[in-house]
Order: sequence, then structure tokens, then C-alpha cells
Amino acid sequence: MINALRLLTLTLCLALAIIPAWAEDASAVTALDYTIVQRHAHDNTAFTQGLLFDGDRLYESTGLYGQSSLRYSVPGETTAIAVDLPDNIFAEGIAVLNQRLYLLTWKDRQLLSYDPDTLTLQSNQRYHAEGWGMTTDGTHLITSDGSDRIRFRDPATLTVMASIDVRENGKPLKMINELEWIHDAAGGAIWANVWPQSRIVRIDPQTGNVTHSLDLSALLRNEPNSADPQNTLNGIAWQISSQTLWVTGKRWQYLYQLRINGL
Repeated sequence: MINALRLLTLTLCLALAIIPAWAEDASAVTALDYTIVQRHAHDNTAFTQGLLFDGDRLYESTGLYGQSSLRYSVPGETTAIAVDLPDNIFAEGIAVLNQRLYLLTWKDRQLLSYDPDTLTLQSNQRYHAEGWGMTTDGTHLITSDGSDRIRFRDPATLTVMASIDVRENGKPLKMINELEWIHDAAGGAIWANVWPQSRIVRIDPQTGNVTHSLDLSALLRNEPNSADPQNTLNGIAWQISSQTLWVTGKRWQYLYQLRINGL
């Protein structure tokens, strides 16, 4: 009987010793590094809110009441299209899905839909939350609202089909902002700005765990408008053709094309 109790005690001790190691591995965050491939000119009056590539086109939404706009261009070409939004709209995140360009508004609780070629307004849906960032996995509209929760929505009805709570090292990570879905070497994942920090995190879409972090604070040295605390890093666009990450910020003078190392 004594030997049996000793064996049971030893087994429990070993199990307790192993569990923390599993938990630590599951929540470990890897720091990423990058190489600047190229710097591209950026409108330093644009209060960037959303950024994305759809094919060769680079779409951008800019915010502030009375200054919000929607635009696109092809890097390296002079052709560009832009439309100003109504003064009562504060534009936020954007996503292209099913031949529609969707745009969230901040506190106006609207989801606007545009023709991606002409930027002509097609529809206006009621949106029952604050709008921050938005992206798509090809099926859902994936949205953030400044909390630690990311929601996967049906694009037709905006019904929440699933959600994840973002955790970094086991703790809630709030102020999740601009989003980008990236099919990287480790699989499909959500990349996100964390407002007002100068970094981007990679989030596992199944668990909500932050798996990687990318510190971009060094880019601020090239930005004369960075002294204003409003002009934070904001805008993530993945260019499939070059497998590079394009980033910018609010009123930044450059778009930075980055090669991500270690992923």
C-alpha cells in the first residue's frame, strides 16, 4: 500500500512539473526582425486608418471627421483614384471581399460598401459596435473594436459567427486596431497593430494567442511628424506578389516595404 501511494505521489508530481512547460510553450511570443526592402512616398497629410493590397492595387482609408477619404493606387504608377467621404464619417478599417470594398466607420456605426474599381458607394449597413480594424480570411469580415476581442462576421448580415480573445503571454491584449490576414509560412494568421504602440503582433486565429511580435519603433526616426502622439504606426498591407509587408502610419511621409525575417 505504501509503495502504491509513493508511486501515485511521484506520478502526480511529474504531471504537475510538465504542465507549466506546456503552458509556457503555448503562450511564448517570438520577436521578429525585418529588412527594409524599399521606402515609398506617402501622403503625409493622410491620417491612415486602413491599408491593404488587392492584386497590384494598394487601398487606403484615412480618418478624422471632415477629412476622411478612400483611395487606391498602383505602386510605381501615377494613376490614382480617391474619393472624399461625408464630413460626418470617421473612416476606419477596410477589406475587399466578393468584389466589394468594405469600410468601417468609427462611432457612426456604419459599414459602407464600395465598388473597388470606381469607389462608388453601393450599400450602407447598420453596424452595432465601434469600428476599428477590419480584414478578411476570404469568408468572413474579421473586425476589431479596440478591446481584446476579434470577431468573425457574416459579410451579408454582419452576424458574429465566431470570436477570439487575444492573449499575449497569457494576458489580455487590448487596443487591437488595424488588421491584416496573411498566409505566411506558418499558416493563415491575423496580424494587427496595437494602438498606440509601434509594433505589430501576429495572432493565431484559432486560439487568439499572440505568437509573434514585430517592433517597428525604429521607423519613427525617419518620420518628422512622429512627435505628435496622434501620428502612430497604423496600416498593414501584405503584398502577395513580393511576399513583403507594407506598413505606414498616420501622417507618415513613407510607406515601408519590409521583408520579415524569422518566419
